[in-house]
Amino acid sequence: MVALALWKNPFKRLQDGTLQHVWLAIIVAVSVLWASNAWLDDGTVMHLLGATLVVTLFDWALALIAMAVSRVSRA
Repeated sequence: MVALALWKNPFKRLQDGTLQHVWLAIIVAVSVLWASNAWLDDGTVMHLLGATLVVTLFDWALALIAMAVSRVSRA
């Protein structure tokens, strides 16, 4: 799936500097949430909410790449 996302060339959307900074900041924020294993009181995992936010803001291809990068940075 990551290869398909890269094949679609989603990075052309990040040519705007502001969007690029937001995308990179979300990767860092989700990585921190994933490393801290943050949970809400009702059981919702915070990094999954971050993944939903990335999909909403940037489409599935950039979100998949962002989640792959944040997962690799945790390993």
